[in-house]
This record gives sequence, structure tokens and C-alpha cells, in this order.
Amino acid sequence: MFRFWERPFPIANTTGQYTRQLLVRCPVNSGGGNGTRVLVVLASFGGPSGIVSFVVDDTPMSAKAFDPVTGERFEVAAGGVILVWLNLHDYRFIVIDVDAQLIR
Repeated sequence: MFRFWERPFPIANTTGQYTRQLLVRCPVNSGGGNGTRVLVVLASFGGPSGIVSFVVDDTPMSAKAFDPVTGERFEVAAGGVILVWLNLHDYRFIVIDVDAQLIR
């Protein structure tokens, strides 16, 4: 588990000072291969609702990102950037599923 106040923190939030994140790394064995699944929790503690842009270290564009509650899927753009809408004083769960080691 990685918390935003601990360094080094393998996730970069490029949106603003009022969004905090928690990162949980879960090694998985799916389909006979070794992979990594990461749960990102984004929380808004102030500021306006809007798009949160974040990057988890070494996320490949082939990774799949989705909200496990709603099933909404998110594109993993160049550089591993993921964009998610976050309402004021709300939180979102994002699962990033990759085929290789994500966080060292």
C-alpha cells in the first residue's frame, strides 16, 4: 500500500492540491500469467468537481483501467495518463490491470 504522504509515491496527480490518492498493489495470476492489478482510490477534499489526471509509474498503454463499482472503462493514454471525473467531496475507485510488473 502506498499513501500520498509517503515518499517515493509511484502515482502523480497533475490536477490539483485538493485531490488525494491511495494506491494498493495486488500481484495476481490471471490466465496462467503473472501480472499486477493496482487499486487507485481518488478522493476530493475541496476545490471544484472536474477531471483528475493521474499517472502510475510505468503503466503501459496496453493496461486496462476501469471503475470496479460502475464498470466504467478509462483510456490509458500515452505516458500512462488516465483521466477520471471526480465530484467535489467524492471518491472513485480505479483498477489498473496490467500484464507485467507495474510498480517496482
